Amino acid sequence: MGAPPEPEAPPLPPVPPPEPAAPPSEPPAPPEPGPEPPLPPPDSSRPPGFWLFPESVAFGPGVMDVAGPGAPCPLPSPPALPSSPLQLRAHTTNRTSRARMASATALRRQ
Repeated sequence: MGAPPEPEAPPLPPVPPPEPAAPPSEPPAPPEPGPEPPLPPPDSSRPPGFWLFPESVAFGPGVMDVAGPGAPCPLPSPPALPSSPLQLRAHTTNRTSRARMASATALRRQ
């Protein structure tokens, strides 16, 4: 005798159709503004690219005159390096060599 047949699963209920999209809660963003209006034409008494300040202002405070009697002095040059290299001496103390010898002797005695 075999196992009893398994009962068939009940059919799935039909899927309901999707609901219509709800209207957006926020109104759509306003369109981007157009390009900025062009700048007004420059003053006709001044050609384009001309400085607003007259040349006489160049002698005011904070302006350096780099050519002429009031020019700052150049910085002094650094001193020349010696022609021969310096002689260096290594200095060792006797204490370090004595300590090293004592530790070596102690290791040998062990």
